[in-house]
Amino acid sequence: MLNCARCSALVEGQAVQTPMGWMHPQCAGAPVGAVALPRVDDNLSEGWKIALYAAALIPWGSWFVVLGSSVLYYAWRKETPNKAAQINKHGWLAWLLGMAVWGAIWFLMKS
Repeated sequence: MLNCARCSALVEGQAVQTPMGWMHPQCAGAPVGAVALPRVDDNLSEGWKIALYAAALIPWGSWFVVLGSSVLYYAWRKETPNKAAQINKHGWLAWLLGMAVWGAIWFLMKS
């Protein structure tokens, strides 16, 4: 639940996001029934992170990870910018990890 940034009362039902924070429509000066912004979870779940790093350890999986995370970044960037940035960052880090692991395996097999 949210507390109104102006009156500190519990906001139930509709809430309007303002530069000061979430408010009742009445406190924000918006008419009752105004379109309220939905409350969206803007954090990447641990399941996504585990899937990215696990897929990077599959042969050629790093390339699928970076391609998939880039597609998800562009799909999520307007609605959930923080989640989009996180999947992009972890996608590239998983790609780097996969390249290091498979590069080391290749190097050891050649020697």
